[in-house]
Amino acid sequence: TRGEGARERDPPRERRRRDEARTKRSDAPDEQQEQGSELPTHRRLRRIGKGKQGKCFLVELTDGRTALLKELKGGGRHAFQAEAESLALLDQSAAAARGALPRFVGAERRSGRVLMSFFDGAALPDLDLAPALPKWQSGDGLAFALGCWLDVAAAVEEANALGLVHCDVNPWNILISSGAGGGPGGDASACLVDWACARGAGAGRGMQFRKRGDFQPPELVESKAGPFTDAYGAAATLLWLVARRTRKGLAVELAGGPAALTQHFASSIAPPPPPEALQELAAAICGGMDEEHDSRAALPTMCGAVRRALAWLPVPPTRSTAPRRNDAAAAAAAPAAPQGAGRSEFA
Repeated sequence: TRGEGARERDPPRERRRRDEARTKRSDAPDEQQEQGSELPTHRRLRRIGKGKQGKCFLVELTDGRTALLKELKGGGRHAFQAEAESLALLDQSAAAARGALPRFVGAERRSGRVLMSFFDGAALPDLDLAPALPKWQSGDGLAFALGCWLDVAAAVEEANALGLVHCDVNPWNILISSGAGGGPGGDASACLVDWACARGAGAGRGMQFRKRGDFQPPELVESKAGPFTDAYGAAATLLWLVARRTRKGLAVELAGGPAALTQHFASSIAPPPPPEALQELAAAICGGMDEEHDSRAALPTMCGAVRRALAWLPVPPTRSTAPRRNDAAAAAAAPAAPQGAGRSEFA
């Protein structure tokens, strides 16, 4: 019949269409076929973290090393491209070598999964580091907190130098090492994670921001991004770290410039740190949080001010013990039964 003849002629035509589509996909430059390969063999141990963009699992590789598996919701095409390609680009950087950035292990495009090194630490808000200013006389206080911030700032500088912008630098994306000797494979005390919003070289289009967060500059809503974007996030994180406040809570002081912010810091702490340290910190924060990105202080300038502030503090930026979790974080981090416990197979 006519219908049967149509069905007989259709299969070759459909095969040609599928072959053409497959050829186009393999030739497309943004597909990054080498980034979409199968993941290394691993075994899931347990779920960790509370990621909004997906689930994270602690896994064990066949050689016994632990790693972090991130599964982006719904495959998360743009988020996957940003996360996987950013980490692959940064993998050979000095920041990744010292543990301030995750190391790239593998990725699988079709499932939206990225495998990276595991940094044994806790998110900054889950610790009792902030506000750090009142603890300026403590070895685990202000000096150590500023040292962690400098670790992250150095990692951001390296990423920016490679043409990559994180676009979401904030306390929740900073992990602090749980040991006294820094992160795995290096001496970094802090690690900047979650590159799913990154833009720039090899990071795809990046996530689109519909509204501005407490740690994000105004240009992100206008789809503009550059090193000045990460400078704002780093400065806003520094403000939160030393005072546990955001731009909304200190709008008047930030508008008044470094002098007004210095006065606020000095009047809220007894006894206050050396005034020179407060002035340097206020200059770094106000300069980096300028609303106009053209006049915003560059990250290296901010780092110089923070290092000068450290020089005025009586305690060096080191610690002998791991930072303590705050009460709420400690309760939330109670040990849970590992997923797949008792199973020896790898999947």
